[in-house]
Amino acid sequence: MRGPRSGQRDTQVEPDIATDPNDPSTIVAVFQQGRFRDAGSAAPGYATSHDGGDTWTTASLPNLTVATGGRWDRASDPVVAIGPRGAVYAQTLVLGD
Repeated sequence: MRGPRSGQRDTQVEPDIATDPNDPSTIVAVFQQGRFRDAGSAAPGYATSHDGGDTWTTASLPNLTVATGGRWDRASDPVVAIGPRGAVYAQTLVLGD
């Protein structure tokens, strides 16, 4: 996340949030972390809450970008959904230089 293009290193932007249809106290959010000035982020992140948003656990989506152990330079446009049986689905665009 260092370098001339990583202008917003400590940011979390472009959030998307989903609530479990069977348990409204379970919430999942995805977002960009470490936004580059010219598009995308160094690491897509996620946060989960099981108490309606009072407390959160956060991490990076693994193995997507170089910063998270993957091969892509950047990620953008994260989205999340929770299925009828509680399975969480996250998707993001990956970008290479």
